[in-house]
Amino acid sequence: MRHGCFKFCFFIKDFLSKTVRWKSTLMLMLLWLGFMPQLEAAEENKYLAMSLSELLNVEVNSVSRKDELLRHAGAAVFVISAEDIRRSGASSIPEALRMVPGVNVARINANEWAVSARGFNGRFANKLLVQIDGRSVYSPLFAGVYWDVQDTLLEDVERIEVIRGPGATLWGSNAVNGIINVITKKAIDAQGGLWVARAGSQENIGALRYGGAMGDRTFAKAYVKYKKQKDLADNLTAAPAGDSWDSLGGGFRIDSELSSADVFTVQGDIYHNNGNQFIAQMTQATPPYVGAVQDKFKASGWNTLARWEHDLGGDDTTSLQFYVDHTKRDEAYIGQQYDVFDIDFQHHFDLGDMQQLVWGLGYRNIREKIRNTFAISLLAPNAGNAVISGFLQDDIRLGSDDLHLIVGSKFERNDFTGWEVQPNARMTWSIDDEQTLWGAISKAVHTPSRADNYGQAVIAVVPPLPPFIPVAVPVLAKGTTNVQSESLIAYELGYRTQLDESFNLDIATFYNVYDKLRTFDQTALTTIEVGNNIKGFSYGLEVAADWQATSLWQLRLAYSYINIKLDTISGRPDPTSITAAEGSSPKQQVSLRSHMSLFSNVELDIWGRYNSQLYHDNADNVVAGTQPAAAYTEMDVRLAWQANENLEVAVLGQNLLHARHIEFIQETSIQFIRPTAVERSIAGTITLAF
Repeated sequence: MRHGCFKFCFFIKDFLSKTVRWKSTLMLMLLWLGFMPQLEAAEENKYLAMSLSELLNVEVNSVSRKDELLRHAGAAVFVISAEDIRRSGASSIPEALRMVPGVNVARINANEWAVSARGFNGRFANKLLVQIDGRSVYSPLFAGVYWDVQDTLLEDVERIEVIRGPGATLWGSNAVNGIINVITKKAIDAQGGLWVARAGSQENIGALRYGGAMGDRTFAKAYVKYKKQKDLADNLTAAPAGDSWDSLGGGFRIDSELSSADVFTVQGDIYHNNGNQFIAQMTQATPPYVGAVQDKFKASGWNTLARWEHDLGGDDTTSLQFYVDHTKRDEAYIGQQYDVFDIDFQHHFDLGDMQQLVWGLGYRNIREKIRNTFAISLLAPNAGNAVISGFLQDDIRLGSDDLHLIVGSKFERNDFTGWEVQPNARMTWSIDDEQTLWGAISKAVHTPSRADNYGQAVIAVVPPLPPFIPVAVPVLAKGTTNVQSESLIAYELGYRTQLDESFNLDIATFYNVYDKLRTFDQTALTTIEVGNNIKGFSYGLEVAADWQATSLWQLRLAYSYINIKLDTISGRPDPTSITAAEGSSPKQQVSLRSHMSLFSNVELDIWGRYNSQLYHDNADNVVAGTQPAAAYTEMDVRLAWQANENLEVAVLGQNLLHARHIEFIQETSIQFIRPTAVERSIAGTITLAF
């Protein structure tokens, strides 16, 4: 078995070398190898990342809603640790997510990101569920996530658990291609003070966190953070793109051990963002029909979450959580305000010696107030909807503890499509202490959003053409109440192993079958309606490998490949939707991180990244009707000095290989954002604990 694993690793290496442009990456590797003499001579560095065995023994919760070791998880799961975030130099959650194989991250402009898993990327990518401490940050109007307002203090993040593949059985609709669960530190793990200051050519950040005891069993923490992001570069002129933004926010958390069996947590956040964006949109029914607007938008909100965890003894535990989330966003083309109330209960217990059950119930109520404009409007601007749900999952030991069958389903009712059933079946086989083989078959759905049902957007205006068209007529893209849920049947197979004490390998493959994907169908001369007219499939490979080259040098590789093939279901072709879905994510991605300790208190981190082109066919031809984004290779370098246990000074250079490059061009014609290039940047950071 072990000999076969090594052969497979060599196959992967040969495959990558034939399919990826390695010129820049090989240059990076030569640079790293040049530091080998210093590595061998350096003293042991206590700040080096955890050992490879410890990486596999990290407990994760997002796979089965109960704590389990990463090495035994029956899913394509990747954990970004607090140490990973620190050594990457990332200043936002999307930047940190670039580490994960199978996750597509692209910057649209200074304040907008496109983030998805296993394809179908876009600003409002609708097949990825994102949570922060169990609170969904999914937008109920357009679907997807506004990443600029998820600007939590990264130094306060304990880990980010990322699952590629469906998680709908436990987490519900919209957990179609993946789940991102951001988990912040408990108050007891954030005692004392922390001050962070970052200044650079692109952004300035200042943050302060302080934690203290409120009693023998109660601990609290609070933070405040300010961020100023400067303009990126216009893709055509290299002039400032007018997309700068700033944010001011804060939050708190209190953890109280009420008894030996009860823990109560209450936490909350508040934020206010001011931003700029240059947009082109339909503004009126008289000439000129299209307006170029330098928009100054505002986004604000607050949330409060409470959770009670009760231990009934043994593995019998319950959890009750509720949160309230208020969001307001005001832009030139629409104004949005949401109030979300969510309550969730779950119970985990053993049923005999061979089964572990987890079940739960949930209710979510969303109230909305929308400010309509000529460009975008809703037929019922002040409305709401509710979702009720329940789930059951059984983990069955088959004979010994090495072989497990996990079966379960989510039962969910929404106001748009009624009841949705989302089952899954998984098997995990712990071959030995170092190897785990797993497989899964799952169903997941993406339910329609409010815009899919009741939205209306002006995408063009037909000018007067007497005598047949006496007045200007708007061309409308309209939602309909006939829209159905998009569905996915996913087949997955994965293998995870620690080949020896210095090398970990995690491989995941998948074959996804999609049906009733979202389309825009021409139903009349001036009307386009939202429909479900696309079907298709995708398949891919994801590899994560960790190599402890020496006691002071660690390499971490992430590679992913995906191919998406779609077609129309009926006779009404929708080439625009197919092109956007097939070409919006790179077929190949490579991330290679090097963590080195040059001396006992000096760290050197180098991060090389490669993304293949967007909106090109298999022969590298530009797909008709699209604006392509070329392949790019980039590199970040971080040099840090640990002056003592409390003070760290770091210098970070990002995107060093090019003066600027395009990562994504927004796919929608309803509200078009001018393409913005990501620029080379440099920053200095001081982190002081006190």
